[in-house]
Formats: sequence, C-alpha cells, structure tokens
Amino acid sequence: MSRSHLLSLSAALLIASAASAQTTSPFSVKVQQGTTIVNAADGSSIAFAAEAIGRPTEATATFTHPGVLPANSTVPVGVATITAVEVSGSTDFTVTGPDAGQTFTPNTTFVLAVRYRPSTSNRVTGVAKVSYSFQLPTPSTGVAPRPTTGSISLNLSGVAPEFTFSYQPPPSGNTTPLNPNDTITFPITNVNETPSATVIITNKGTGPGVVNAITVAGAAFTAGSLPLVNTSVEGGRELRFTVRYSPLQIETNRGTVRIDLVDRSVTFNLLGSSMGPVFTYSVFKDSGAAALLAGDSRSTSTRRRRAGLPGGCASARIHSRSPGTAWVRHWFIRSSPAV
Repeated sequence: MSRSHLLSLSAALLIASAASAQTTSPFSVKVQQGTTIVNAADGSSIAFAAEAIGRPTEATATFTHPGVLPANSTVPVGVATITAVEVSGSTDFTVTGPDAGQTFTPNTTFVLAVRYRPSTSNRVTGVAKVSYSFQLPTPSTGVAPRPTTGSISLNLSGVAPEFTFSYQPPPSGNTTPLNPNDTITFPITNVNETPSATVIITNKGTGPGVVNAITVAGAAFTAGSLPLVNTSVEGGRELRFTVRYSPLQIETNRGTVRIDLVDRSVTFNLLGSSMGPVFTYSVFKDSGAAALLAGDSRSTSTRRRRAGLPGGCASARIHSRSPGTAWVRHWFIRSSPAV
C-alpha cells in the first residue's frame, strides 16, 4: 500500500471519528431572561410571566456552534446550516433568528429572540424550533460524508394577570362590580358616624400582577387596611381595603379612589351625604317671640313688684328641622335690670 493511500485512509478515519463524536446537536444553548442565564437543550422550557395584558416580555437563546474535534486534532471542524426557524402554538409568541441557509463555522454564535405579548390572561403554550443540517469536511479521498440533520425545540408557556374590581357597601355588604369611573355610594349617614365600604381587587388572570399604589382623596373619606406599595397579587387571589366615610356636618361629600397598576391607573368616585339635627332658636318674652341666631344674645328687663315677684320672664325653645339626635350643652339668657 502506497504512502499516499495510507494518508488518505488516515484522513478518512479522522473524519469518521469526528462524525461519531457528533451524536446529538452541533449547538450548545444558553437561555437568558432578565439577569438569569441557564443552560438549555432540546426539549427545555421557557416560562414567561407578563406584567399585564398587552405588555410584552422577552427571552433570548444564544446558540453556539463549537464544531467537533477529529481524533488527534485540536482544530474543530464542521459547518452547521440553519434550515428553518419557526414557532407553533399560541400566536402570542413570536421568534426572530437567523435566516434559512445561514451557515455557522466552529465557535460562532447566533441569537434566537423569543417574545411573549399576551392578548388575554389565559395560560398559553407554544414551541420554538430551530432546524439544521451539519456537514463535516470532505476528506482527501474525495467522498463527502453524509450530512446529519436535526432540530432543537424549546417549549414555551406564558401567563398574565387581569384585574377586576368590586365593592361591598355598608350596611348590607352585597358585592357590587366596579368599572372605571363608577361611583361608590355610601348610605345617608348621621354626622359623626363612620361607615366603611370594602373595595376588592381581584386578579382573575393566570399570572401574578402588581398593585403599585392606592390613594383615597376627599376631606370626609379615609382609607383603611391599605396594602404595601408594589404588592403582588397571585392569579386567582384578591386584595381588599376599606374606605371610611366620616361626615362632620350636614352636607354632600365627594372624593375619589385611585388604584395604580403597572399598565394603567383606575379611578372610582366616592359619594356620601349626611344628616343630623338642624336647630332654630327663639326667645319668648311677654311681648312675644323673637328669633335667635347663632352667636346672638338677647336682653330682657325685669321689674320687681311689691311682692318681690319678677315683672317679666324669658325662655328659650329649640326646634329640630331634620331627624337625628340632639344634645344641648349650654344656653344662656342674659338679664339686664330695668332702668
């Protein structure tokens, strides 16, 4: 056997050895979401949790083609060619990557970007698939090795939150749905009483959602049991707080409740009206009655008769113009002696 024939046979054996080393995939894969990077392989999963419906979130998969090392060689060989990049399943997933026909020599990389933009709060799934062929170099014998084909699939899943709102008014506590700009109405309330309405934030979605802040405005309204800022609410759970109405005088009061979410702010109106006693005052003298306004005082003359009895008298009467309970703590009638 000639020396050249031996060299050709040796080269063919080296290529065959490299082909046997290529048993799985010509690519190694790393997936990054945020600052988290993990190794992946065919059949690995990428789970997406969007902040809100319509709010996209992304992951990147970096494919590296290390090539294969023939026996007794330190130089990797082999060329990987992308034949297709596709995504199946939910249309909420999209992928961008290399074009079909693009080739990668040893120690080169490409990035597959996977995007999830939820159209609903339902849990969805999909598959991102990269198909390829791998070709070893042709040995000196001139007979090219048969290319190998395969694919790498990444299983995708996505969830998203969806918030709904309701409230329980006093005193019945029956749950009433709330839409943005609806009004939370309190029953007619006595002055100095404090009824409370419970506001319910429900996450009916499949993923966690964040309530950034809750603000209650209006002089007669205060909030109770407020959660911490940036509170996360898991899918299927709810968050509750109260709104107290504390009228200090007879009037109609208005206010607002504002709930700040990741993607929007929702506002509800507050409406309360109060009742209580309204008083009128009159001073009755011998000559008749005279109206007494707040801050007024009235003088009455007295004359002594021979028997020492008062020659005149005065009294005060209080009239309530509306239902309620009244307390009269002090009242005075100033008496001036007759001249």
